[in-house]
Amino acid sequence: MYQPSPLLSHALTETVSGVMKNRRETRNVVALTNHNYLKKVYEGAKPLFAVVRNEQGKSTVENTEKLEEDKRTAAIQYIEQYAAIGQLEFVKNMPEYTIWLEWKNDTRR
Repeated sequence: MYQPSPLLSHALTETVSGVMKNRRETRNVVALTNHNYLKKVYEGAKPLFAVVRNEQGKSTVENTEKLEEDKRTAAIQYIEQYAAIGQLEFVKNMPEYTIWLEWKNDTRR
């Protein structure tokens, strides 16, 4: 019925929270008979997750930039683990090492 998405995750979380709160406050432990409450929460949360696209290419550029930044961060974190245990000699020939080294030099300035 619903595709897996952050919206569905949010709606399920809110539904469970609402049902639990209702059960705590009213001591009503009767199970829900259908998914109407979830449908209401899902429809109510849609505006929170609506994506407005003014330019088609803009989101692609932003995604590419974010992906590049994520790769850079992952490379830095990977090499930083080796640096923390003093084993940099194992990763000195990796491309991630040069990224980490540039980052390390920038942070020292």
